[in-house]
Amino acid sequence: DDSALVDATAKITKIGATLTKSSIQNGDYESASHYSKFTADFYAHQINTLRAANVESADDLHLLLIDIHSKIASNTGMDSVSSDLDSVFSYLDSFPKSDQNALVVANILGVADQSYQTAMTENLEQYRIISSNLIEEANVIFDSDSSFDARQKGEIDAFFADLKSQINSKKEFVSVGKIITTIQRDLTGTDTIVADQANLYNVIRQLYQQTNAALQAGDYAKAEELVIAAYLDNFEYLEADIEIVDVDLLHTMEVNMREELRTMVKEKRTPEEIAAFINDPILQDLKKAE
Repeated sequence: DDSALVDATAKITKIGATLTKSSIQNGDYESASHYSKFTADFYAHQINTLRAANVESADDLHLLLIDIHSKIASNTGMDSVSSDLDSVFSYLDSFPKSDQNALVVANILGVADQSYQTAMTENLEQYRIISSNLIEEANVIFDSDSSFDARQKGEIDAFFADLKSQINSKKEFVSVGKIITTIQRDLTGTDTIVADQANLYNVIRQLYQQTNAALQAGDYAKAEELVIAAYLDNFEYLEADIEIVDVDLLHTMEVNMREELRTMVKEKRTPEEIAAFINDPILQDLKKAE
């Protein structure tokens, strides 16, 4: 949907320009250079889409963003950068808005994922901050959308909370990317993986067996990875079908697998207590769902 992409482009560009301006005001020209480079590079990749959507001033804004970064990087003409950035905000305010909030959020999250990967692989704190700001914006847009039911909203809000926590803790980008992909899938209702549903039930059981083994060995970090994999990599693909026949069961399973079990592992409850909870209610409900 071009309207969603155009709207997301405006919001992402505005975040980059805002970070650029605040860095200049704080006298942090190194960060300003990183932020202005991100903004100009990102916008350049969207220019053909903006032209195709007949966005007025798309090319003028493109040239202005390049000029701003050039001034900051070379530390010349800095006296005009503040007013140049104000012009950027004026251009962006005139961009057409989209009513496809789910797609706007999904597009913003895609850029957040790329930015976080850059932050981790190139050790650039500015790109982690960009990613954090993009995720915050995506969360605000999602919360303003009333088209999701309480179950969907609760699940996606929990994913956003987890996502923010992982980025603040500077977790590996693969883990962050997995959550982002899950949110995008839930928002857009599309899967890139054709799931073998019968096998997924067996995989979940195997992952919980491995969880119990990790707990017996005292490896709670490994146990947490396994319970996350059971939910994100497997149960997520079963949700749509379970919802059709028993939405209350689905909601109960989601909370138990996504929140309660993980909390027990994080709090380092005894292996016996956690194993009992996995056995009943989780595995009993899984059998019922199957």
